[in-house]
Amino acid sequence: MQLDIADFEVLARDNYTFKHLKITYSVAELEEIKYEYKKHWQKWKELNLTVATNLPKDFSITKPKIESWTNGWNLRNHFWCAYRSESRQRENACLAVLLNKKQYQIYLMFQHYKSAERSGSVAAYNDLLQEIAIWSQKIDITDYY
Repeated sequence: MQLDIADFEVLARDNYTFKHLKITYSVAELEEIKYEYKKHWQKWKELNLTVATNLPKDFSITKPKIESWTNGWNLRNHFWCAYRSESRQRENACLAVLLNKKQYQIYLMFQHYKSAERSGSVAAYNDLLQEIAIWSQKIDITDYY
């Protein structure tokens, strides 16, 4: 399974709010839009669950937190998920994966959402960024293409 241009294109729209979409599209057209979103989101979900399952066991990565395709009021303008190891479930820093209409991105992030309920300060996150910079100097970049 791999991403293709249609996975990016489904996210390319001018408006994401259901209120506006209901005015602009017929019921049948809106149902088709929702169907397409869900179809691509299911692919996104399956892809990330497969990746998590195939990561080395010593990474101790649990099931990724996969954001829903809607927040109830809007279609998302992206698909997103967070990966954390078993021992880091309650930390703000996580590996994140993002797909939007322009890019596919994998990055280390400080997750602000519910950050008061998790541990890890912004300063600790910035220290992690420095560790990555040092680690990356020892890595053969050709392994990542």
